[in-house]
Amino acid sequence: MEKAQILLAEDDKETARAIESCLKDFGYAVITVVANGEDAIEKAKENTPDLVLMDIMLKGEIDGIEAAKEIHTQFDIPIIFLADYADKESLKRASLSYPFGFILKPIQPKDLEVTIEMALHVAKQDAEHKNKETSLREKTHLINILLDAIPCVALLIRPTTREIVLANKAGREAGAVQGTTCYDSWGQRDEPCPWCLAPEVWATGKPHHQEVNTFYITWDAYWHPIDDDLYLHYAFDITEQRKKEEKLGKTPK
Repeated sequence: MEKAQILLAEDDKETARAIESCLKDFGYAVITVVANGEDAIEKAKENTPDLVLMDIMLKGEIDGIEAAKEIHTQFDIPIIFLADYADKESLKRASLSYPFGFILKPIQPKDLEVTIEMALHVAKQDAEHKNKETSLREKTHLINILLDAIPCVALLIRPTTREIVLANKAGREAGAVQGTTCYDSWGQRDEPCPWCLAPEVWATGKPHHQEVNTFYITWDAYWHPIDDDLYLHYAFDITEQRKKEEKLGKTPK
């Protein structure tokens, strides 16, 4: 298992040596030890550590709180503060950098280890959650592009509830509203449309098609299963085509 990379920002040399020794005993890799906020920010940028241990009262133009705020904002690296004491104003400032914990000096090895392990675990879960959200946004964006490319009403619908998950531009213009049921916002009904083939699609796992007449519109309608809880429903308005065909059929030869 790869060692967690830790950046230590501590301006007291004796304390820094003691903490570094503990970290190595715990099996972590100390990528560097710095004594001021400016170096902490620079080294965080260069090395992208898994975690930063930050003395809350670092000497220099940038204290530990300000350095932690910059590191969180720029690089989204988890921070644990080290403090001899912390007044209310300092704690209020420190909270703006969203720290993963505080450890009071003199530091107890067990407290240090537990706090770091918890911070790394929470940071990992948080990163996985953000990755899933990013992936979902990207997939949704792609699906929207593909749906809008369909030259007719097209909806992604949940089969059990008939909830519209996504609707393309043509669908929205026809009255379909995301988050509502297809029969309510698009079909203008209080219950599922009697001609809907979603149950058959789900029972067979195969796409279905039929022509539907409703509200003076003739639809060439299709239902396609997508995955375990989603199907694509799209329909072409063929009203004018059927009127022309009917007219031609009545024309004397």
